[in-house]
Amino acid sequence: MHSDPLPRRHRADRRTFLLASTALTTAACRPESAAAHSIVDCSGKLSLGFSLYGMRDIKTEVAIQTLREIGYDSVEFCLLEGFDTDPARLDRVRRRDLRATLAKYNMCLRALMEHLPLSTDQAINQQAIERLKRAAALGHDLEAGDSPLIETVLGGGNWLEVRDRFAETLRKWAALAEREDVQIAIKPHVHHAVDTPEKARWLMRQVGNERIGLAYDYSHFAAQGIDMNQSVRDLAAYTLFVHAKDAIADGGQTRFALPGSSGKIDYPQLLKRLIENGYAGDFCVEVSSQIWKQPGYDAIAAAKESFRPMADAFHVAGIERPK
Repeated sequence: MHSDPLPRRHRADRRTFLLASTALTTAACRPESAAAHSIVDCSGKLSLGFSLYGMRDIKTEVAIQTLREIGYDSVEFCLLEGFDTDPARLDRVRRRDLRATLAKYNMCLRALMEHLPLSTDQAINQQAIERLKRAAALGHDLEAGDSPLIETVLGGGNWLEVRDRFAETLRKWAALAEREDVQIAIKPHVHHAVDTPEKARWLMRQVGNERIGLAYDYSHFAAQGIDMNQSVRDLAAYTLFVHAKDAIADGGQTRFALPGSSGKIDYPQLLKRLIENGYAGDFCVEVSSQIWKQPGYDAIAAAKESFRPMADAFHVAGIERPK
């Protein structure tokens, strides 16, 4: 069994220093036109973001401008098929334009969302590997941080039956992440095999590689009655990314809602616990497909409705966001 690796907050401090030093050197050597298209660096600060998973029908350049005007600091691109930022749809010119748009509106690109459930079918798992490679290439093309972050769920199955296979596959992903210079965050999900902090920690210990971490989303734990403070303490050392949304128990089923809309999650407390446990990444609003697939869904209205309670949570928690 692997022991817990060095807490990520200490590694993040070193990465932040190296990134800042590299950025200064690189900017001095770039032509002015290239430097003008560099992505804003949010590293070292907790930023408030919005996932374009909730803006499927809006062109990405428009979404970036709109989110900045609302007040968000950062964005997560969604790479799923049918979305505007599916890597297969983005040629070199479009990638350059997206990078320029992010720079123009001072928006940090903090993560790339994928959906790569594991399978006993090796052909499906190989497709996942190819999608990870395409996501990595896009992240580097867009300058999405020093090591672009790709986040995904792992899918369902009986935990005791699939956990060893999950660990084996994640070790392969770790090797790929080393080669491609990216990080991969897996997300515990209430309806999937990895649904609790204990299971997530077990996987992280088996993999034992800093290239593989967690995407923390308390709504999936809240739906199971898991204590928020304890879940942060259990997972903070492995957490690379955070999603925010509400969860409501509805007749034995879990219904997701916009963050802050139910009053069930103490977001200022959550932010404080994350900071106290060394997290300095993105706090990203995610609109569930349960919401955005509903007739009449308004993506911009959802982004506006989510912003105010989350911005207030930062203020109440006394956390300074990127300028």
